Amino acid sequence: MEDVAFIFAKDYQMMLLNILSSLEILVIGYGIALVLGNFLGLIIGYNDRLRELFFPIAKVVSPIPPMVYTPYLIAILPNFNMASISVIAFGLFWPIFMNMIIRIEGMEKRILDSARTLNVDTPTMLFKIILPYSLPGIIKSIRVQFSVTFMILVMAEMIGAKSGLGFYVKKFSDYIDFTRVFAGIILIGFVIAVANSFLQKLENRLIKWKPV
Repeated sequence: MEDVAFIFAKDYQMMLLNILSSLEILVIGYGIALVLGNFLGLIIGYNDRLRELFFPIAKVVSPIPPMVYTPYLIAILPNFNMASISVIAFGLFWPIFMNMIIRIEGMEKRILDSARTLNVDTPTMLFKIILPYSLPGIIKSIRVQFSVTFMILVMAEMIGAKSGLGFYVKKFSDYIDFTRVFAGIILIGFVIAVANSFLQKLENRLIKWKPV
């Protein structure tokens, strides 16, 4: 452990750069999936015909592990960053999309009926009634999805990256430098723990009006 502590002191600049590299890819990819998944899920979940058409497709595609198609995207797309963002966005889009539809289906019917009685238009129904109702569930799921996404990214970085936490671990594993490998593993766990703590505080602040 003394050797591992020494690595943290010696490689802290390299570790910081790799953390920033991983977080940049993760935030972009996850942000795309979060926005598109919830937006399209909101629209399609509210429309019965569209829901019947797309929900079965989502049920088939969403269980496919992103690592199955990661090597192909890395080979096809022009650079690793684009491939990683695509893996994260595509891998998380379907679960987020499905969860949004399920939330809409699970809404209390009296809420929707009351809104229809007031003759609200479709944008108002979607963005001022259904979306606020679904917001606690969306925010609560972010912490779980973030951890899963980070693991997907780390595995992808072990395949073809030139930076990032996964690259750091894989590089020194190839060099049989297991002290740095162990330090990298600890660092990954630390980053996830800190991120989860931050997201928990953000969750508590954003949805004070409803416990989750």
